[in-house]
Amino acid sequence: MKFLFPIALASLALIACTPPAGDATASNQVNQLDDFAYGTVQNYGGSVGSRFAMFQLTWQPDGNVVGSYYHPDASGSITYQLKGKNTANGQLVLTEYTQGRQTAILTLNKSIRQGLITWSGNMHNTDGRVIPVSFTRRG
Repeated sequence: MKFLFPIALASLALIACTPPAGDATASNQVNQLDDFAYGTVQNYGGSVGSRFAMFQLTWQPDGNVVGSYYHPDASGSITYQLKGKNTANGQLVLTEYTQGRQTAILTLNKSIRQGLITWSGNMHNTDGRVIPVSFTRRG
């Protein structure tokens, strides 16, 4: 799957999580400006419901995303595994696994404000709960 950005969004594409398709020079400029590289772990901080959470995601050129998150304020914290897809329309859909069992689906949308990339949306738990989720790229 290729990720295309309209020319009007060219300046925003320089800070996007997924570089636009194109020549290697454009991709290298994105990587230099945003310190982004496919296959490397990107760190994010945010919240799941009212609790602070730390996310680590690894993005692949084909749109696949893998990673995890945890709540650093919890004693004996569980690490939740994430696996999903970054679609061309700026939507990220992740499946959450708790100790190897699917426990939720996260549907998130990307926004860029003041040079910061934020993913926000909802976590739909298998027990029926819907929890807001938001996280922002950390330097």
